[in-house]
Amino acid sequence: MANTENDKNKKPKQHTTPKAEALFVHIVEPDHGTKEFPDEEGSFTVTLRMPEEQAQRFLDSLNEELEEAQAQMDKEFASLSVATRKSLKHPTFVMPGTEEYDRETEEPTGYILFRFKTKAKYTNKQGKVMDRKVAVFDSMLSPVSLSAEPGWGSIMRVSFTARPYFVNGTGKAGLTFYLNAVQILKLNASGER
Repeated sequence: MANTENDKNKKPKQHTTPKAEALFVHIVEPDHGTKEFPDEEGSFTVTLRMPEEQAQRFLDSLNEELEEAQAQMDKEFASLSVATRKSLKHPTFVMPGTEEYDRETEEPTGYILFRFKTKAKYTNKQGKVMDRKVAVFDSMLSPVSLSAEPGWGSIMRVSFTARPYFVNGTGKAGLTFYLNAVQILKLNASGER
């Protein structure tokens, strides 16, 4: 992925989601993926579930980043070799969010799922690998320390940074949501629905 010097110096804008139901939360211990898709270092992740109308308002608030990501996609695609462009035919922009389907009826539920993720380890400016912690706050914005993951259906807001991506081999582009911090408004115990 090619970035201009200007892109590198541009400070990413911080965003906060509206309050929403959390489904899959790993903010205490990193998620190491599945057998098919392992994540050796682990990642902290939160999946939020929003009704379609709320999800659309959320996406509307990211309009500037979505436009920048689409412009970057066009620029990155144009910089690919002629053979690659011919084989791919055109780039594909993947809108953030995944439509949720009922497991039994296989019909849409009317909800959209958004995933926020950040690596559990990072390399600092001195080249040392450091463990990352996700900042967690309560409803009054006081820092909290959790001993277990919030349970299914906890209500939270997520502070995140949206960054564009482009995959040369597939021509797919979109926005990645990097998890910065979490505010828990209603905590369900782990294992509770």
